[in-house]
Amino acid sequence: LGVWNSLLGNKWSINLENGDSHLIQDDEAEKMYNDIKSKLNINPVVLLYMPEGMVYRDYMIDEYAGIVNIFYSYNDTTVTINMYKQKNDASQNQKFDSKIVDKIIIHPQEISVNIYALEGAGKESFSAGFEYQGGCYLIWGELPENEFKKVLMW
Repeated sequence: LGVWNSLLGNKWSINLENGDSHLIQDDEAEKMYNDIKSKLNINPVVLLYMPEGMVYRDYMIDEYAGIVNIFYSYNDTTVTINMYKQKNDASQNQKFDSKIVDKIIIHPQEISVNIYALEGAGKESFSAGFEYQGGCYLIWGELPENEFKKVLMW
């Protein structure tokens, strides 16, 4: 998956692809990714695909808790990416009423990721999460299933 494959290494550039397949350079996103890397020492997820109408909104870092939330707007709803560094002496739990609707493999890392349909949301809402190199990653929001999978797979 290109989205999740792009867990950043030491050198990178940010190109976001919107639903019209246009690549855009986003200096604000680059600042955000550098901020996350330096303050939390985790590799942030870079979204390489965003559906038409989905735009970056804001992010919040809680250095004390070691957590960052990145917020995107999509059709008057919020899509959230939550990332945190795994610690041996602490744990964090984000739980949704949901059921597994699909399973995908992130390449080239070969990470198995379950896609969950969030129950009781009344609309198409999904979540997915995984752990990689000491970081924990979770994305959720109200998107059509095919668009949610594209966000994960690009």
